[in-house]
Amino acid sequence: MGYLLQAIIAPAAALRAATVPGSRVVTLQGGVSMIPIGRECRAILNIPTFPQLFLDAGAAPSLEGPIRDICERLSKATRLIYVEAGFHGGPPGIQAFVPFESGELAGEVVTSEEYGPISEGLRFLGVKSGAAVDEFEHVGLDRFRDTDKWLGADDT
Repeated sequence: MGYLLQAIIAPAAALRAATVPGSRVVTLQGGVSMIPIGRECRAILNIPTFPQLFLDAGAAPSLEGPIRDICERLSKATRLIYVEAGFHGGPPGIQAFVPFESGELAGEVVTSEEYGPISEGLRFLGVKSGAAVDEFEHVGLDRFRDTDKWLGADDT
């Protein structure tokens, strides 16, 4: 069973009025919300599927084009992370997060074949795992296994 996620995550108050064509804001737990980057959004904005996860061997991670522009615009007054995760039948899978703050990239792209980069990104936003296994579980990112499922879901 696979898991695919491509989204922007930020403090809930910061995304309350955010708009991205072909998507919507979804409230998560832990004081954060996300904008899933599903099929419709990718088609409208010509955003590739998982640009960080499926780089050519040896290529340095980077984030360019419309998704970077959106992240820079939305992060002018807040921190946010752009995340990607792809797992097919269990480890190894790949996760990536890209931090933004004050309207610009706020650090290196973090990728790993281990579980953890998205939780690290959530800690960048101030999320704490509490009684959950990690920050990923705490905010509820384990609720759906596909980005587009989040777009049809009621807020948590």
